[in-house]
Amino acid sequence: GIDPTNTVNPGFLASSQTFEAIKVAPSNGYVTDRAIPIAVGERYVVRSRVTCTIGVPKYAKLEVVAIDDVAKLVAFRVLTDDNCGFKGLEPGLPKR
Repeated sequence: GIDPTNTVNPGFLASSQTFEAIKVAPSNGYVTDRAIPIAVGERYVVRSRVTCTIGVPKYAKLEVVAIDDVAKLVAFRVLTDDNCGFKGLEPGLPKR
């Protein structure tokens, strides 16, 4: 029942803030049309595709913790807000 042509695209938004300092996901500015090169220590705010029945995405923040080129593995630290449409990225119950 969700029209994918009338919604926002999933994407990544680089952040210069520390993981803990990222408290709210922005509405705009996400890279949605190309691959994003990553490196250990970089942080991003992430917007999902629309997954909620009310037609809005979910948001998260992630930090690249380790990259193992030999094993082809990447480790992330992630905090996601599973409440549809909420942009707060702090532990606990969302306030925003």
